[in-house]
Amino acid sequence: MRAHYLRKQGISFFVKAKTTPNRCVYLPWLVTLYVFLGIAAGVCEPRQVCVFGLNTSSGSIAFPLTYVLADVITEVYGYRYARRTIFLGLFFYVVYVTYGWLVAAAMSTADPLYTSFQAFSAIDIDILLGASVNVLITENLNAYGVFKMKQWTRGRWMGIRFLLTTVFAYAIDELLYAPLAFHRLLSWTDLKTHMFDSWLFMVCVELMVLPLSVRLAKALQKRELYYAKTQAAFFQDA
Repeated sequence: MRAHYLRKQGISFFVKAKTTPNRCVYLPWLVTLYVFLGIAAGVCEPRQVCVFGLNTSSGSIAFPLTYVLADVITEVYGYRYARRTIFLGLFFYVVYVTYGWLVAAAMSTADPLYTSFQAFSAIDIDILLGASVNVLITENLNAYGVFKMKQWTRGRWMGIRFLLTTVFAYAIDELLYAPLAFHRLLSWTDLKTHMFDSWLFMVCVELMVLPLSVRLAKALQKRELYYAKTQAAFFQDA
């Protein structure tokens, strides 16, 4: 009777989704947070900051958290879902930047917020290109590394796997992203300093949140029926 009443009210989808064994219950929340952090990192990226003596972009504060979420998604749901999440994050970042450019172009110069909005929405094309290359290559490389190392270790040493793949992916990230994004803004000497400081800062962020990311992944493994049903295939399929 209750199920029939709920279907009549037009919410049978939610009842079915809640009881479907293969549904990834917590995945939409992780994807939403990943997209939000990706946009936040991209918007703040042009602003340079100094944290504990390390010169880096302000996007480096939020950007490492996208790697953490990609690690967790790969560990629990597999590389396929991680790859989709990464592409979705890039898509919405490009949409956000494009919309900001359109609004800035159409904004009236008489608006009292015109100057400040123009400055805030001014994301250089070099930074957009660098961020796109970074997401397409290094984020995917990081997620694939977590996936393959999980196969090789049969799921053991989760924290070590997260750390090793991220440290390597961050190095590739700085080698690809920084020259593309900041070659017109920084001298070669300053660029090298920026690359090393950014890499070191993001590795430190990864180390600080590593216990949390491992606990989150293990908690999701216990709660997601999808994880229990797909582990045999996880260790076989690339």
